[in-house]
Formats: sequence, structure tokens, C-alpha cells
Amino acid sequence: MIDSETARKVGEIAAEQKAYPARHVKNDYLAIGLVHCPVCKNVMCAYTSRRYRSKGKPRNSFQRFYRCPNFVRGNHVAGCPHQANVRKVDAELWRKVMLALSDESDFEDRVQTRVEELRRDETDAEGSIERIKRELGRIAEERQWVITQARKRSITDADMGKQLAGLDAQEGDLRRELSDKSLLVGNRAERLIEFANQYRASMRTKLEWLNREPQDEAERAQQFKARREIVEAIVRKVYVYEDKSVKAQFEFEIPGVPISDGLL
Repeated sequence: MIDSETARKVGEIAAEQKAYPARHVKNDYLAIGLVHCPVCKNVMCAYTSRRYRSKGKPRNSFQRFYRCPNFVRGNHVAGCPHQANVRKVDAELWRKVMLALSDESDFEDRVQTRVEELRRDETDAEGSIERIKRELGRIAEERQWVITQARKRSITDADMGKQLAGLDAQEGDLRRELSDKSLLVGNRAERLIEFANQYRASMRTKLEWLNREPQDEAERAQQFKARREIVEAIVRKVYVYEDKSVKAQFEFEIPGVPISDGLL
């Protein structure tokens, strides 16, 4: 049971949601998690805003953007794109993905070369991660030893503070390195292999379906899911520039575009 005032507010919210059902539509962001600001180096976040009529009244439609976190915080850096329309960015990204997939020359060789590079990176990273974890364990033990010595009055509180500060600095550096190395470990190679297998088996036929007009909402959702799986498999990063141009960095070499650059 709830009081009458709470019931009234619930009723108002329900009425508003009924009047503006677009807020319940699941927004699809093809490039979410991949879009970066080329200046701030931040991952650009998804943002939805309501559209308004000329007289300032809200209407039942929304606009979607990728926004740089620096821009959101009020830090307007020169060259930062600030925000970019999701529909336009996603459409341009998919166009570039289609260009990459349409060139079948030596496709499997390029994928295999990249898989081998990823596996080497993962092997090197795994060794580094183990080393970092050992170092973090040593720092934890040394920190406890310093605290014990201070309790025994073997060292002064000032000495303890200096030593702990030094250990904290070491730990911070190690954790940053651990975070960087962890990005190289995962299933990137397996994902690329799976994509290549799917490409061999059915992708050539499937691409036609991916680009046709969906017949209903269910097919639209299926198309988006399939597109997102492809993007996640072969796209490393997407950059949106101040002029709203879009550049994509792929996991494997695209003819005419070096893997170290990887930009179309």
C-alpha cells in the first residue's frame, strides 16, 4: 500500500511515459565503446536528448550522440569533436566496414597474420602480468613490514610515512602497467578466427541481408546484432574528428592502409 501523494506521482509518471513512448525504445549504438576523441584520447559516451518543437515544447522523438567526456565536463579542447550524431557516425563506420569486407584478395592471409600478432602480444602480456602481480605482492608485504616496524618503534612515524608514500607510488605505476597489459589479453585472436570462419562459410551471402531494408522490428534487431558482432571482431577503434569525419582502425591490414596506421 502507498499513500495518495505517492500514487498521484506514479500516475503522472505513467501518463508521461505513455505520452512519450520513444524513451523506451532500445537505442542501438553500433560503435559504442569504440569511438574515441582523437585529441582527448577518451572513449566517447552515448547520450540521448529530446527534440523540441519551435515553440519549445517537447515532441516524441530523440536525438542520439557520441559525446567526449571532456566536453561534458566543460573542458572544451581545440580539435575535440565535442559530440557527433550517432546515426551519421554509425552509418559511416558501417560503410567503411563494408569497403573492408568487399576486398576479398588475400583476406584469409591478412587475418591469419593478424591472429599470429595478437597471440604473440597476448603471450608477452601474460608474462608481464605475472611479473607485475609478483611485484604487487612484494609491495604489499613490504608495506606490512614498514607498518610493523613503526609499531615496534624501530622507525619513526615520519620514516614510515615516507616509505609508505614511496610504495604507493610504485604500486600506482604497476597498476597502470597492469591495466595496459590486461587490454592485450583476452579472446581477440579467437574472435578474429571465428569471424574468418563465418566469413568463409556464409558472410558473402549474409552481407546482402545485412544491408537490405528490414521488414520489421525483429529483423532490424537481428541485423543490428549481426553488424555489431562484425564490428567488434574487426574494428579496433573509431575516431571522430572536429569536422565530424570518421576514421576506423581495423584489426587486420586493409590493402593500401598499413596496419600500424589502420585508418581508412
